[in-house]
Amino acid sequence: MDSTAFDVIRRLGDLLTVQVNSSPELIAGVGKAAAAVDRERAKKKTTNEGHGPRKPDPCQVPRAERDPLRMTPWDLLATFARATTLARQGRGRGLAEHWQGLKYCRAFAADRHGSLRLTDEGKAPELSYRAMQARELGRAFGLAVAERALRVRYPDHLISIVDAETVLLPGFARTKPAGTLGARPRPDFLLEAWRPGEGSRIFVVTVNGNHQPVKPKTSASSRTTYRQLARGSERVERFHLGQWNGTPTLMTSTEFLATAGVTVHVLHTEGGIELPVRPASGAGSADVAIGRRALPYVNSVAVPGERGAERHNAFLIPANHSRGSAE
Repeated sequence: MDSTAFDVIRRLGDLLTVQVNSSPELIAGVGKAAAAVDRERAKKKTTNEGHGPRKPDPCQVPRAERDPLRMTPWDLLATFARATTLARQGRGRGLAEHWQGLKYCRAFAADRHGSLRLTDEGKAPELSYRAMQARELGRAFGLAVAERALRVRYPDHLISIVDAETVLLPGFARTKPAGTLGARPRPDFLLEAWRPGEGSRIFVVTVNGNHQPVKPKTSASSRTTYRQLARGSERVERFHLGQWNGTPTLMTSTEFLATAGVTVHVLHTEGGIELPVRPASGAGSADVAIGRRALPYVNSVAVPGERGAERHNAFLIPANHSRGSAE
């Protein structure tokens, strides 16, 4: 192992600072980007396939969740590995994903202020590697911020990350091949806050990343982060538990070339959904309760509008279905 490899491994334990932004300016920018996206769709006469209403009233996260994130590359890679391993197939896939993630260590380094930035190597990835870097590291940074938010809100709970594709595949499968949004876009992850003897609190999460260098003349409508959050707002609106607009969400976009260093932009919407406690086996277990029902959980979301409620192609489990089996 040469000195470069030793240096990479040593840097895995360095504590670094990741900037977090959640502000009224961010909300306003996302609104402008959403309006621009709608204008573009109308001009192109794009069909409604893959599009839909956005989550209403996104707001900035609480003050404690806007503090800079302090973490090591090891922590970041572990978050990425936990998020992706269970969504893949094959006994060795988890190890492969984790080892693959180590390549990102050379793409980052701390500046003289301790903030995390892309190195020269990270700024000049080969071929399509930049898109992969934005996609995968967008997941890692976004989930790290989302997980920190839940730990602040529920400090004595266990936090789990679940791939939304795995959850929704049985009843809300994509209508087109994987890799496309199709007519059924969905959030990226579900985060669960849980402790023994209590119901689970579920959060719907989207994660994105980009390498756009923002300049003074970059308009809000063309800023990639704002557009990613606007699109994320549509995707979280595709999943509901209990009732429409009752499931809390976290939407993130990581800007790798931000002036202040790597910055995670985050917005959220509130909600109070809590899944009930079920026994591990027996008549009241989740497996038995789900097995006796063959009810449609799609195309069942009524979204209030100017002309009354309109049906929305989204996934909804009504409150009376998510409670005890005796109901």
